Amino acid sequence: MSLLTDTTGRPERVYTLLKLLEAHGGQLGYDETVAWLQPPILRGEKNSTDAAKQTIGSARSLGVIRDEGDILLLDDPSVPSDPPAFADLVHARLRDNPSEKDRVMLEVYALFVVLTDREEGTSWIEERTVEGLADLIDIALPRPTDEPQQQKVFNKDKYSTAWRPWMVYLGLGWEGLVLPTFFPHPTVRLERELPGLGRELGVGRELAPNDFLQALARRMPYLDGGAVFEEAMRRARWRRTTQRLTVVLSDVLRELHDDGRLRLHVHGDTVGATRLAPDPTHEIQAISAVELIGGQA
Repeated sequence: MSLLTDTTGRPERVYTLLKLLEAHGGQLGYDETVAWLQPPILRGEKNSTDAAKQTIGSARSLGVIRDEGDILLLDDPSVPSDPPAFADLVHARLRDNPSEKDRVMLEVYALFVVLTDREEGTSWIEERTVEGLADLIDIALPRPTDEPQQQKVFNKDKYSTAWRPWMVYLGLGWEGLVLPTFFPHPTVRLERELPGLGRELGVGRELAPNDFLQALARRMPYLDGGAVFEEAMRRARWRRTTQRLTVVLSDVLRELHDDGRLRLHVHGDTVGATRLAPDPTHEIQAISAVELIGGQA
């Protein structure tokens, strides 16, 4: 199973499962766990345990719990203190050591970033139905080795009920208020990564854009220069003709600069500066240096 097939194993439910196991000393019988996770009002109804079982499946897929006979055990006795910390854990696991089937989660996201840049905005998302959007993404995805090559990896149900909720939870974008779709805007996730970047690169000093971008690509490999991003470009059969940052990353850097979460420096002589995607409404069109700010949560 995987995060895409256990469609009702939503992030909030998986976190609740971890807190449940923690409250029982880090272990609980499978049937007892299902009973705890099942809403009382649904008990006895047909398929009433599906959501609980799929929540357990999602937790297994992420490797945050394991089985010992009929007992479910926490993989790590230290459960994240709050939902944002759990989102950090999930993001790190999907980035660093995903199962083959869960690898698709960030591969799909990288395609959203690539296609948004190729189309110079998000109109390609807004103009498609959910089914059309999912089909466009599916065509560019690699097939797991244990599945028929003609079988879909991604479809409208996986997109709407599984993938999208996890991406929003991880701070990688937001859902439209009117259109039932997703927009890649990883401001929350990048902000959560800033403390780690500060420890790695230092704070309060001007960093060469390349140094910052290379470190960022290791932490968020679905953005510019990251391994998942580069693979998505290859699969989308797109070669960039301009040397600038993507629309998605440019928007996020400007937003974090405006919010005072980091500083983008523009020196008078912009020769060799890193260009951002054009935005006539913003003063910064290229950056000479990036400064990380200390004291961030």
